[in-house]
Amino acid sequence: MRVSSGLLFVAFIVGIGAGILSYRALIPRRGEPTVDAALPLPGAPGNLQSSGRTGRYTDDDVKSVVERWTANDPDDETFLRVVPAGTSAPLLTVFGALGLDLARLGAPTEAGANHVVYLTWQVSPSYTLKCMTAINDSDNEGLSYTDPKRRLYGIRIVKRTL
Repeated sequence: MRVSSGLLFVAFIVGIGAGILSYRALIPRRGEPTVDAALPLPGAPGNLQSSGRTGRYTDDDVKSVVERWTANDPDDETFLRVVPAGTSAPLLTVFGALGLDLARLGAPTEAGANHVVYLTWQVSPSYTLKCMTAINDSDNEGLSYTDPKRRLYGIRIVKRTL
């Protein structure tokens, strides 16, 4: 009994350590380059937001965004490379790179699990944009979920299911 409880304790400590290390990899360290500088800014040529329309985008508009940003990941076909794995980027940068207008899409739906909130916008009749944001990231402290400075990661556009 004593050996099994000792092993259980060691496994618990190793699991906690692995969780801390993997979470830490999602937050850029001070002084490291961030993805922000590499992404185009809102208003860049080819952005969908310059159309002046209101409401959702067309499915063809969204398909062109997916084609441009797909990560071609066979394990996750919906993953977009707009924010590289292990990093995060401000909402304004993400939407600007995708060419989407946040005001046009309105407020997202929110669903939380542990230290992550999943933000979801219906971008067209058939597609949904899903983003993740960490609630325990000090860069997000005091920011609303739609604040332009809110840091996002895990960007995906998925086909809606009824």
